[in-house]
Amino acid sequence: MTWRHLAVAGFVLAILAGFLIVPFGTAAETGLMVSIALAVGLILLGVVDIYTLRLPDPLTFLLIAAGLLLAALGGWGLFANALIGAAAGYGLIWGLRELWLRGRGEDGIGLGDAKLLAGAGAWAGWVGLPQVLLLASGIALVCVAFGKISRLMKSENLRLPFGPFLALGLWLVWRTGGLVEHFLIG
Repeated sequence: MTWRHLAVAGFVLAILAGFLIVPFGTAAETGLMVSIALAVGLILLGVVDIYTLRLPDPLTFLLIAAGLLLAALGGWGLFANALIGAAAGYGLIWGLRELWLRGRGEDGIGLGDAKLLAGAGAWAGWVGLPQVLLLASGIALVCVAFGKISRLMKSENLRLPFGPFLALGLWLVWRTGGLVEHFLIG
């Protein structure tokens, strides 16, 4: 069994376990079918990224469009929040990529991740974006540390797909209606 098999199994189980979280906020208001559709899309994106190190444009664009459409159904305020979130998500990763490229002369993160974070911004809004990034980065660091300790990750220059971590971060924020609001603030 390779680290990719373990990654896929762990990722799929983590997304499915999200259904055990008692929904707050948007997840409860929009219904189970929307959450199932989002979960299926995120699982597909995560698994494709694990195996190919690519996030296909049709899937990421569909994620962005669905998030914006869902927000538009909620009125102008939700749509503006989602639109700003999508632009900020893409812009943040694009900016970090450009800085890394100019400083190191090599790609450090792909634009598929930028599009996936734009999708996260469309679903979670600009307010949820920092939570998605914090969760994704924290979970990625724990997984890399575990991989190094258990020697599943052998190469020092291993290219790690970040898409599954972004997908999991979005899923957790979506299912809880915002972790910061519920657990830290109120």
